[in-house]
Amino acid sequence: MSELKRIHAAEAILPASESAAAPLLVLAVAGEQEASWTPFEAWRSSGAKSVQIAVHTDPRQAFAAAMTDGAAALFVALGDVGDAPILSRILAWSVAPVIAVVPPGATEVVEVAFALGAEDVIEADTRPREAIRTLLHCIMRSRSRASRQSVRAAENDRAIMLVQEAAEGLVILDHDGHVRFINDAAADLLGRTQEELTGTKFPFNVVTGEPARIEVTRPDGEMRTAELRFIETEWGGVPARLGSLADVSVRLALESAVSAAGEAQAEIHAHGVAAQDLAGSVRTRLTTIIGFAELMLNGAFGTINNARYLSYLADIRDSGFKLLSETEALQARPDATRRNAARTKRLASRLTFSVQSQNP
Repeated sequence: MSELKRIHAAEAILPASESAAAPLLVLAVAGEQEASWTPFEAWRSSGAKSVQIAVHTDPRQAFAAAMTDGAAALFVALGDVGDAPILSRILAWSVAPVIAVVPPGATEVVEVAFALGAEDVIEADTRPREAIRTLLHCIMRSRSRASRQSVRAAENDRAIMLVQEAAEGLVILDHDGHVRFINDAAADLLGRTQEELTGTKFPFNVVTGEPARIEVTRPDGEMRTAELRFIETEWGGVPARLGSLADVSVRLALESAVSAAGEAQAEIHAHGVAAQDLAGSVRTRLTTIIGFAELMLNGAFGTINNARYLSYLADIRDSGFKLLSETEALQARPDATRRNAARTKRLASRLTFSVQSQNP
């Protein structure tokens, strides 16, 4: 294939400039280099009017060209390693692939150019055909990389939306343990804002696997208990860790309350059983006392002619019936409390006092 045909074939896949339909190729000349380069001259002499050629010897113009979205590619002609700062700055701003053009045999300059991040490096005496091939490969790699980055960016945007809207606290850390992203729920649990936490070192140990319980002291002094768990993942195409933060302060408080209630219930039950046992014992004795009072009133043990004694026996019988009724009411309650036990003891004391006080 002739040089002219190669050039025209290359034009077919070059991206067009934003300001014009024709693709723009920019040559930035650093240092004392000549403002002509064989591939560009070949392009110009080919009659390929659909390609724009721009040559800048002023670094400021080159920087401005690097920042435009219209360039298909930028070539930076370097004389020696002393021109590296110009290449570095263009690389920092360029939105198009950057190809370094170095003197023949300048190995050190080649190494510096690649180290700074040049898409590719070619020597100044490279034949136009090879230069065009390099250019096309660089543009295709750049397109492919941009497409992958676009996909990752879209995935990251979706992931950020999901993480941000999650009710659970979520945080994403880089491999050094710095916060790449944290949602409102996690930031609120830690008592700080997303802006304050992003980029800082995560304040707790990062261990993947089983959840760990952590104590969080918020800036306002409030203590929170949380469960923290991390898993390995990727963020922006690089390894990262996704952590979940669950505030368990309320749950632990409820668990403690339930546990205390259970212990109290067990104690109440134990007292209730004791109260019922006591009530049963009192009931038996009351029945005996009431029975004897009835027998004595009916003259089973002989006639009692003393009216005062008869009155005492009637009082004992009536008090016994009343206490028996109250005791049976206590026994009918399966959840008798400590107060029931005390009340039963008081009833027993009253009965004892009544019998003793009525003893002639």
